[in-house]
Amino acid sequence: MAEGGSRPVPAAAGDQRPSKLARGGAVAGVLFSLLYLVNPGMGWIELIPDNLPIVGNLDEVGITGLLVYCLRVLGLEVIPSARRAGKRS
Repeated sequence: MAEGGSRPVPAAAGDQRPSKLARGGAVAGVLFSLLYLVNPGMGWIELIPDNLPIVGNLDEVGITGLLVYCLRVLGLEVIPSARRAGKRS
């Protein structure tokens, strides 16, 4: 390599930041989840019809899980981790 050239700096061993692709997917997941849960068209996106007993709201449960996971990937902990709660002193 020529003098004065720049080299990419390797990530630290403990660096847990998600890649740009993972962050982009998480942002897309958050947007989809919010659009699905807010549902401005009153049911224009519906995986399982809500009028079915018991199973009608399972799609909202799954989408809420997707939202929580995507927010966690982006660094926003909506539900505190059980591992951290046990380490309180």
